[in-house]
Amino acid sequence: MRSLIIAVAALCLTGPAALAQEASSQDQLVVVAAPDPRLALADRYLALTVDLDVDKMMREQMEEGFAGSEATEEQRVWMTEQMTALYETVIDKAMLDMRGDVAELYTQPELEALVALYESPLGPSLARKNMQAGMLMQEAMMPHLLTGMTDVFEKYCLRFDCEAMGAAAAKQSGAGR
Repeated sequence: MRSLIIAVAALCLTGPAALAQEASSQDQLVVVAAPDPRLALADRYLALTVDLDVDKMMREQMEEGFAGSEATEEQRVWMTEQMTALYETVIDKAMLDMRGDVAELYTQPELEALVALYESPLGPSLARKNMQAGMLMQEAMMPHLLTGMTDVFEKYCLRFDCEAMGAAAAKQSGAGR
């Protein structure tokens, strides 16, 4: 998908002049597919909704998380800096990976409406609060997910012999020797 997007972008930048030369020299009919306008709208939507103060929110979350730890101030600052930079890089890469999916998920009128909403005076506040609500949802889900996963694995081990599978895995890896 990315190589197709790059090819389309390159064609858009160099296409008209090259196509005009080729068509006039060979008198051929050349049909160029127009790039999907939803990709540009998806980029704008993602920039408006994901990229706002992510570093600030991540930094605050890291500082809160490390506040009660036994780490030194220097260690907490270093870890906060590293995790914030990592999160920024991950967000940038994820936005590039998501753009095609977002363009396919929403129709052009839906993307236009979303961009208009997030470009409105309330847009930045809504985007920040959506991001915060997503973080709150993850925090609220985590204990339930851990409890649920523990329950699923307990049920699994009741149905299947986990001890035997563990012993076989240890034997296979050489740990049981």
